[in-house]
Amino acid sequence: MAEEKETQEAERTNSMSAIERYLLTVKNITQAGNFSIRFDTQDAGELSELGSDLNKMLDRFESIFGNISDLTKQISKVSLHTMSSIAEQDAVANQQSASVAEITSTMEELSATSRQIAMNADSVLSIAEEGVDNAQGGVKSIEELENRMEIIADVNNRNSNEIIELGRKSGEISKVMEIIKGIADQTRMIAFNAALEAASAGESGKRFGIVAVEIRRLADNVTESAKEIAGNISEIQTTVNQLVVSSEKSQSEINNGVEEVSETKAVLNSILDSAHANQVASKQISTSTQQQNTASNQVVIAIKEISLGAQSNAKSIQETGSRIENLANMATDLEKKMEEFEMGEGKIEWTPIYNLGYPVLDAQHKALIQEIRSFYEALEKGGDFGGALEKLRIKAKEHFDYEESLFEKYAYDDREKHEEKHKSLGLFLDDIQSGKIKDKKNIYKHLKTWLNRHILVQDRMYVESFKKKKIESL
Repeated sequence: MAEEKETQEAERTNSMSAIERYLLTVKNITQAGNFSIRFDTQDAGELSELGSDLNKMLDRFESIFGNISDLTKQISKVSLHTMSSIAEQDAVANQQSASVAEITSTMEELSATSRQIAMNADSVLSIAEEGVDNAQGGVKSIEELENRMEIIADVNNRNSNEIIELGRKSGEISKVMEIIKGIADQTRMIAFNAALEAASAGESGKRFGIVAVEIRRLADNVTESAKEIAGNISEIQTTVNQLVVSSEKSQSEINNGVEEVSETKAVLNSILDSAHANQVASKQISTSTQQQNTASNQVVIAIKEISLGAQSNAKSIQETGSRIENLANMATDLEKKMEEFEMGEGKIEWTPIYNLGYPVLDAQHKALIQEIRSFYEALEKGGDFGGALEKLRIKAKEHFDYEESLFEKYAYDDREKHEEKHKSLGLFLDDIQSGKIKDKKNIYKHLKTWLNRHILVQDRMYVESFKKKKIESL
């Protein structure tokens, strides 16, 4: 029974401690108007569910007030812009009233001009139709030219092949002439040997010697003729080679001509398409100008009605301007009211609400706030923010070490839970450094929320505990 009684007493004590923490959190929220503070639901016993519901409500309030704040700023900007626009519209409305008479006169002139345009549109239509006919004739002529160019290309290609064949045959003739020249040389050598034999034979060989001389003379003639023929064939081959080169150039030029004809044909087809389009457009213009003449007369009547409407509109614009001005003033007042609430998104600044009554702690908290701001400024600039992050980590550790020494010195009951909150900041900074968390806005909001809970809830709890123990200074 005694143990059960002690357990109930301990639970009652813990419940009272949780209630005190909740009351302290409510006090901080109401005094600071800070919706980034949340109730601590750990070890809260029966109040845990209530704290969770209250945190959800605060999340909702923070979102709603944040939206209202953004909307108020937008309304203020839009109101100022609208007021400026209305002032311009007022001036324009006055000018419109003065311009209506001039517009009426202009529209009457436009009606006469429309009749003249209709006549000109008929002429343009005739020209467009003639252009279509000419373009069609051009396309037909270029098609005939394209066919002829293809025939010329085929003929030139056949001529080139025949010239190449002629060159080949002249080469074969040269080979035959070389054989004939060899035979003639051998014949001349045989005739020379026969003449020697005839001379050795004396009188009986005279006749044979005469024949040998004639054969030698014939061989010499054949050799000379072969040389002349070889020279002629060489000239023929040179000429054939030149013809082949010339034929290839001609073929290339003819091919270029065929391509250019094809391109010209494509251009003419495009011109023909444009001519058809112009023809259709000219018909539409002719019809439109006739309709315009009728419409211009109706516009003159409508403009007179617009004159009356413009006068009424000018009066309405003035009344609207007065209402918008009232709206802008209301938005400005609402914006000032919203500035009294803290949604966890603004710059962290030291305020009297953070004072805990112990100068050393207050000084450390001020330094911690400054390091958070410096870190966020480095984060906003982009690039390397590692130096600022390390400074923040060092400053936080100095503060945590000091607080934990106080917990030990003055036997603070909730020490373990508080130290867990210290570790949570270190883990968050590790995630930033490793790149797991990158969103700048969420980083800063998390740091500010953590700081508010750290000072206004957790630190204030142990400060209240120290004050109950009559600790006046640390």
